[in-house]
Amino acid sequence: MTSKLVLHHPGWLMLAGGLAGAVLTLLSNSWGGIGGKLGTTAFLSVFGICGLAWAFGALGPGAPLHAFSAAERVGVVIAAVSSPLLTHWLSERCALGPIQGSALPSLLVGLLLPLLAAPLGISPQPLALVWLGSSFVGMTAHARLGRHPQGVLMVMGLLFALFSLSFEPRLAGIGGDLGATAAVSVFAVLGARRLLKRA
Repeated sequence: MTSKLVLHHPGWLMLAGGLAGAVLTLLSNSWGGIGGKLGTTAFLSVFGICGLAWAFGALGPGAPLHAFSAAERVGVVIAAVSSPLLTHWLSERCALGPIQGSALPSLLVGLLLPLLAAPLGISPQPLALVWLGSSFVGMTAHARLGRHPQGVLMVMGLLFALFSLSFEPRLAGIGGDLGATAAVSVFAVLGARRLLKRA
């Protein structure tokens, strides 16, 4: 998913893919049940290869940044809170599993959002990306969320929205950025909850 405006030659992408495979092998027994694990693996690999490409003067100019309108900001928050809840419900309660629980609603949103957003003057692509990325939060295992998963998922979704509106656009064009943003949101909430329990 890395933009050709970041890494324009396929050789760099092959290196990033090889590095991602190695990182995933190392982390195969870690981060079990954490949403965004695969995207984080991809992001770390692409980011590392971007550093190497930069050292050789082969890094592209980067993908253009999206400036969110006020209406899009509201849409980002709604999508980022709703998507993890629906993904988790489909995954756990309907027994679809995390992949289908994420993929099916994301497909529908990707197909229907352009029809709904156009009359409102809202760009559908950023909102569809936020929906997809925050669905990775909802892929977090039920055992990690505790007895009240809905509240935990909503807080994680709000964090995802905050990160998406602040630093996520600056990562435009780097593959795995949505998964990495999801994993950071998940780890932040799980870590804060653990600290509060110890206090």
